[in-house]
Amino acid sequence: MLGPTYIKLGQILATRRDLLDDRWTAALEELQSGATRIPFEQLQAQVEASLGEPVETAFARFDREPLAAASMAQVHRAELHDGQQVVLKIRRPGIRAIIEADLRLIRQAIGLAQKTSAELRRFDPVAMVDQLTRDLLDELDFTREGRNADLLRADFADQDAVVLPGIHWQCTSEDLLVMDYIDGIAPRDPESLRQAGIDPDRMADLGAETVLDMVLVNGRFHGDPHPGNLLCLPGNRLAL
Repeated sequence: MLGPTYIKLGQILATRRDLLDDRWTAALEELQSGATRIPFEQLQAQVEASLGEPVETAFARFDREPLAAASMAQVHRAELHDGQQVVLKIRRPGIRAIIEADLRLIRQAIGLAQKTSAELRRFDPVAMVDQLTRDLLDELDFTREGRNADLLRADFADQDAVVLPGIHWQCTSEDLLVMDYIDGIAPRDPESLRQAGIDPDRMADLGAETVLDMVLVNGRFHGDPHPGNLLCLPGNRLAL
């Protein structure tokens, strides 16, 4: 079975309709939120160790059935005692060792290919894999993601059309990220957006404007903007 690093690659390829046939990208889209799900019983001890208490006392309501699952984590809905709807992003147990093993295999394969191809050596693919290794291992620390979300939210504080979920730091740790639940539609099918009263053309424009603001104005950008990480909201708003 291929590990989570390959799932990450599949998530990226799912967005590349310029490279792959629609049948391939449609199949690969399942990796963006429909990866293999783990029974919560296998995650419970880890979650409760992070929270410092049972989920039944930490939350007014907790859904043991996952909302979604991807390469590194699984997401569950919950409700805080003040009524706030949230989601828990739970890191998969043992994921660091699995990713490190994936990356070692990829680096060995790329190293062999680089030795035999002068064309490939021009791009220094081993250095690219080393950068990927650093980035993926950093991504395993969910406190980094939480801090980055706070920074992006501050960057777009004056733009009502761009929404970022609030982070609940009292519940968040390296392997558990608790954030506001946002109800929206992933930007995969223009017709589903129209049926919800959302203008797909406006959403495309807003997405492009948001990327330009992040890269050219703010100097910070969302590094994984596939449809599993984006939601379209009523009023033609975009949630990252």
